[in-house]
Amino acid sequence: MRVAVTGASGFVGEALIRDLLARGHDLACSYANRSPLAADARVSWHHIEELSGDSDWRSLVAGAGVAVHLAARAHRADQSQAGLRLQRQANVEASLALAHQAKAAGVARLVFVSSIGAGLERTPYQIAKREAEQKLAVLCRELSLELVVLRPPLVIGPQPPGNLATLMRWIDKGRPLPFASVQNARSFIARENLASAIAACLDHPSAAGRLFEVADTPPLSTPGLIKALARAMGKPARLFPMPPVLLGGVLMLLGRGEMAQSLLGNLTANPAEFRNTLGWRPTVSLEAAIEEMAQAKLE
Repeated sequence: MRVAVTGASGFVGEALIRDLLARGHDLACSYANRSPLAADARVSWHHIEELSGDSDWRSLVAGAGVAVHLAARAHRADQSQAGLRLQRQANVEASLALAHQAKAAGVARLVFVSSIGAGLERTPYQIAKREAEQKLAVLCRELSLELVVLRPPLVIGPQPPGNLATLMRWIDKGRPLPFASVQNARSFIARENLASAIAACLDHPSAAGRLFEVADTPPLSTPGLIKALARAMGKPARLFPMPPVLLGGVLMLLGRGEMAQSLLGNLTANPAEFRNTLGWRPTVSLEAAIEEMAQAKLE
């Protein structure tokens, strides 16, 4: 079938395009800041200038049977009310506009890729993602548009954005890292596994109207992730102990509160319901994904 994918030129979108093309789907893909990927006869590209309630998705969703909403305003350092307004504009209002226009175009199902952090609602990004989940659920019921919500954790893959890239730069430069005393647990998912999980939601009858957490297992601690990355990069893991409370305070003073939450806190997903309901299984191991990410960074 024809699948509309928003944010398709982004980090996850690249893997999703490959997965969906391999499954025989035709694609309509949107892009904003990043240039679209290499041309393919089965992919049409549509430029979306900004994410807001005024976003025009009509050409993207025309003729599509399912829409996958990846486009989002990612994590930003701005924790102010202004930052929250921008997150709501991009992650809530744009999502509702997509639902309206998708239904008008005859789309049967919307797959909304949220975040495991939506359950925390601590940052503007997490708050906006949770509000988008809630408002989409109400709107899609009113429109009789099937909705599937996926909550993935941090995604592992080549050239990652955000804190993963920062952590890899620190390891590559041989910096001592004060995380030896951190005893947390965080879930991750390989980018290819998230792509296959999204694909599994396109037409499975048991997915409609459901919210699922999806992740690779088992979770890792921050020291465990650093050791795995260092090993894959051929670098020493220069870990030393510092009380997590003190380390968190230092990061907060440096304006890195989100990093403190990511590197020191616990955030695990339970993918059992998703696996049991849809029969989904990972296509690659988390260890292999970390290895691929590390090697790509060194190239």
